[in-house]
Amino acid sequence: MTTQSVKLVDRGGNVAATAEVVEGDGLYTGAIDLSTTPQPLRQKFSEFEEIVNGQVFSLLDEIEAQIAAFCLKAVFGDGKELAIEDLQVFPSRGRLSFRPVQAKDFAQVAEAVLRKNEELYRRLAR
Repeated sequence: MTTQSVKLVDRGGNVAATAEVVEGDGLYTGAIDLSTTPQPLRQKFSEFEEIVNGQVFSLLDEIEAQIAAFCLKAVFGDGKELAIEDLQVFPSRGRLSFRPVQAKDFAQVAEAVLRKNEELYRRLAR
């Protein structure tokens, strides 16, 4: 496995963190440097770690949604950009993992468009 440099970048293009990751079966894992991470995001990562370590899984969806609201994407050293999901950062261990957002296949997209069009036609027919 080859180690890759990656930056976690917010929607404004600001670097929130840097990491060295390896990819295996669609999961990127590695070491993260949070020295440039804005305090509000760093706090969310710490809360995530506390929830996981304390096994308070009832709060997990909420904190994951709060972290997702930062709209982070992965930008690799070669310029490749990935929308990411399932981001897990453990500040005390300096570790992270994430998965690329899986693009829906054409059939799923076409079906969703057709359903939406049917809905619009029904509204217009009223």
